[in-house]
Amino acid sequence: MNDNLFFNVLLPSYSKSNCSPVFANDYNGLLIAMPTKIDLSEHVEIPICGSFRVLSNLILQTQGKLIEHVMITFIDCETQQSLSFDLMPDKEPIRNKEETLDITSKTLEDNYIFDMYFNIDVFNFFSNFPQHKANYSVFATVLNIQSNTLKTSILTNEFNG
Repeated sequence: MNDNLFFNVLLPSYSKSNCSPVFANDYNGLLIAMPTKIDLSEHVEIPICGSFRVLSNLILQTQGKLIEHVMITFIDCETQQSLSFDLMPDKEPIRNKEETLDITSKTLEDNYIFDMYFNIDVFNFFSNFPQHKANYSVFATVLNIQSNTLKTSILTNEFNG
């Protein structure tokens, strides 16, 4: 996927986007997607798009707030320092929150499979995220589910000349 596509997604939003990871037909779990390189001298956000395919009983465990239980982790490839944050915003209110869950308690009890999405800017959820050149391994977890792991490079003007 072209890195520039991520910078055209409304952030934060909680519906399927052009950058939402696509599931194989039989996949249940959590997938994330993000640019492989982010130049902070050109962009003011670090976008991450996520897709869930989960059974309704997992939604029950989080009292209908599954997305708020997602933990994003960045591991610096050089120092191995770990930086983690959940999807409870510390800057902007959640827009389109009604899109996160449109199910009834009856539906939850019937163990349906649900697809859910998030498109976030890291800075909305971790305002002190380091803004220096670094390479990271990035993954997400929710309860006992771990996503795929991605590699991304953060670039800044001071290092790019």
